[in-house]
Amino acid sequence: MKATLTFQDRASANDFASKWSYKTLTGHTISADKKDGSVAVTVDNVDEDRKAFIDSYIYNMNNNK
Repeated sequence: MKATLTFQDRASANDFASKWSYKTLTGHTISADKKDGSVAVTVDNVDEDRKAFIDSYIYNMNNNK
């Protein structure tokens, strides 16, 4: 399964992409900045463990502001 996550800014996208690479030892694709400043990160080979990582990352990002 593939997942695409959209972040409000490049710094947040880069942080997720870095942690994804470290956790999964796989790559990702980062989009160019969109007009509104958001950036999309696409990851491949999402299984249940990796989905749990994504869910945890997003939960922590949203609750630690």
